Amino acid sequence: MTERASTSTPPRLTIEVIPTSLHGKSPREVSGKAWWDRNRRRAYQAAGYRCEICGGVGKRHPVEAHERYEYDEASRPPCQRLVGLIALCPACHAVKHLYRTHAVSIEQNDPLIYEDALRHLAQVNGWEEAQVHEYLHEIRQTFLRREALGQWTHDFHAFPGE
Repeated sequence: MTERASTSTPPRLTIEVIPTSLHGKSPREVSGKAWWDRNRRRAYQAAGYRCEICGGVGKRHPVEAHERYEYDEASRPPCQRLVGLIALCPACHAVKHLYRTHAVSIEQNDPLIYEDALRHLAQVNGWEEAQVHEYLHEIRQTFLRREALGQWTHDFHAFPGE
């Protein structure tokens, strides 16, 4: 019997579920390139230029910066809060932004882009294919729940980086 994704140990690698109203709103756009470059370099250095999730590195560049958020669904309006930046290898970053990765896969007419991300998700979490599909269903439910809450706000000032 395959262990359910939701009842197993928490996954090491997760998919970021960003409400649509927050798409295109990131600390890089709001705080500027200088802020972003300074803080992403700090994250890279703190991680030893290795992925903080799988320990790997990319082929073209070792790591990329990813924003860590908390989502307060109880506040009105609901709020996304920046809590930090982490260094991720490109493969883990592609999973974090799986909806975007899927769109790129379609745009480039290359299904391997999306399939590679799903394989990486399974490998890092030690999951079988059925667990990946169950997790994708859970993530979809989270997305739909957050969408139903309406317009979200963001708070990028909670991050102690600046």
